[in-house]
Amino acid sequence: MGKGKFFKEYTILLERNCILLIGSHAAYSLADIAFDFFLSWHVYSVTGDIMNLVAVLGGSVFFKALLSLITGIVSDLANKKYILILSILAGILIIFSSFFVLTYFPDSVWLYLVIILSNDIFNVLFSKAFLTLSTEMFDGARYVTFRSAVSVLNQSIYVLGQAVMGFVLVVLEDVQIIAFIILLLAFTAVLLLFLPYKNPAQSAEQESKQGKADFTESAGASIKNLVGTAKAKVLRDPYYRSFCLVIFTLNLVYGYLASVFPYSLAGIRDESSIYIGTVKALTAVGGILGMLFVPKIARQVTRSFQVGLLGSLISVVFIFHFAESSIGSGIFFFLFGLFDSITQPLYSYTVKRIDSAVRGSMMGVIDFIILMASPIGMFICGALANKNFLLAEGFVIGVFLLAFCFVQRSKELNHIVLE
Repeated sequence: MGKGKFFKEYTILLERNCILLIGSHAAYSLADIAFDFFLSWHVYSVTGDIMNLVAVLGGSVFFKALLSLITGIVSDLANKKYILILSILAGILIIFSSFFVLTYFPDSVWLYLVIILSNDIFNVLFSKAFLTLSTEMFDGARYVTFRSAVSVLNQSIYVLGQAVMGFVLVVLEDVQIIAFIILLLAFTAVLLLFLPYKNPAQSAEQESKQGKADFTESAGASIKNLVGTAKAKVLRDPYYRSFCLVIFTLNLVYGYLASVFPYSLAGIRDESSIYIGTVKALTAVGGILGMLFVPKIARQVTRSFQVGLLGSLISVVFIFHFAESSIGSGIFFFLFGLFDSITQPLYSYTVKRIDSAVRGSMMGVIDFIILMASPIGMFICGALANKNFLLAEGFVIGVFLLAFCFVQRSKELNHIVLE
């Protein structure tokens, strides 16, 4: 009986609409991962300067931090299906333009930045519209099942995408890779065209009457609300202030470690993109396995965060010292991903602690504060690593220890145990 009920919950995954949505999301995610890796590798390999990669990736993170503040403004978009298809078509144009840049302006860092920022805008539009559309099409337990399937698929695609792209960049020509990415996006659009979605919001006549005025009014109200939330709910509350301080501090190195560090290590030994793809995939696999331990330690919120923090620090130190060894650094990238995922109960506890009435706006403010640290840290770590790897290692160790001390000395964050 229990077994039959278990399988019954997953019958939604065999429904036509669910297959179309999951298939389109998988194709889009794979295309996005492939394009990010493709462009990042070219910025690094063509220009030959790690700081150019830092400028492009740091600019992208900064832009995403700004977008995180205003994503609520696009929550009432007219027809989500049209927004999804529009985002895909815009993505195809952006990817095609990247080939033009690679061919005629290969050393132009600012053009790479424009391409990535443009792509970020439509990625946010796609993600927001997909999330809203799926919540409208599935309700209750059916939606929970759908989201869990999408989450597992996302993690699997990330691991597969990073590993495969490392080899693809060595084997295929640029034009072939771009053609493959465009085909993935076109396939996504075709699947969505077959999706029988009807916008439940307003009629076309109502939308045309209210359109611009409502958007302007909601944008102003959203920004005003975010500023008020930042002052009253985040910066003045001792718990959220302490939480933001700790995570902001850690993000001074996390952005570099996750995005730029593999390229720095590859540069030491003149490694190909295969090494970068492999260590990124190993980090993701470590994160997935680490999540298996989270339910067992989730009650000990502070203790799990501290263990994860110290484990991450030790792993990173060994990565620096095994910089000349592909196997050694790969093993400790895996362990870094594992220990990093063990810190997640603190974030989950913080999200659940927020009043549901203001959760969206508060998380927008918190995410903005946290994300702002990544581009700053990328530039600091990148500049130090360019001078001497020991300087970068010292900065990373100092940041981890400082964050650990903040948790230890904070009355709000220390000794959090769930009942």
